[in-house]
Amino acid sequence: MTKYQFQIDDDKWEDWKDTVPRSKSLEQRIIELIEADTEGRVQEPEDED
Repeated sequence: MTKYQFQIDDDKWEDWKDTVPRSKSLEQRIIELIEADTEGRVQEPEDED
């Protein structure tokens, strides 16, 4: 099991936290995001030149 600690701007954290349903823990949502990224379901934004 890996434990990881990070820092993020308070406003960004609060904005993100408000998007997570109260029925789901923040830890579970972070795990889902990591899994989605690992499985290639997260796409990088395209450069707008």
